[in-house]
Amino acid sequence: MHCVHHVNNIRLNRGEVRGDVLFHEGTKGNCFDCHEEQGTGNAPLGSTNLTRKDLYLYGSDRAAILESITKGRHGIMPGFDGKLKQEEIKAVAVYVFARAAK
Repeated sequence: MHCVHHVNNIRLNRGEVRGDVLFHEGTKGNCFDCHEEQGTGNAPLGSTNLTRKDLYLYGSDRAAILESITKGRHGIMPGFDGKLKQEEIKAVAVYVFARAAK
């Protein structure tokens, strides 16, 4: 059975749902603190609009997104290696990739 969840009129599969939870979790990832609730970024902070692949500075393919989450970017975005489990990092990467692809 295929699990589908709807968030703000966007269909998410099971992997994306887990990433969505982690993206918005205030005690683990805190992604939304900088990238905002909808993933649209925060210009004064310099955080990327995750809904527009054309604005990604380091690439919008899955490998680049995974690397950004794992290692961080130039002291602006923190790396989450050691803060999130590898499967959690992958789930967030799947969620971000899916958001950008829509």
